[in-house]
Amino acid sequence: MSSGCNSNHHHVDSCKGCVCSILRDAAKAPFNPCQRGTQTFTILFGDPTLDIGGLIFKGLDDKTCCATFTDFEGNVYVFDCRKLDGISCTVFIDEDMNNGIA
Repeated sequence: MSSGCNSNHHHVDSCKGCVCSILRDAAKAPFNPCQRGTQTFTILFGDPTLDIGGLIFKGLDDKTCCATFTDFEGNVYVFDCRKLDGISCTVFIDEDMNNGIA
């Protein structure tokens, strides 16, 4: 059985670990402080030179453990949540919204 992000042989319980748990909560809980689409995330790989910041979480596939993110330029990033060392979420502030501009 393949353990890669594209494998279709996983079950919900195979996406274990703290990063998968945080992303699962972010995808499903509307009041979670790290909820989907309202914060930027930094993906931590255990080596600060490899970390990727400024990503917007789009979703987690519980069958494949694939977590999908985009950046502000529209680039798409897909990671196997089980293989990430950590994740950090930061609330981003939309300056236009704060100034009453829609």
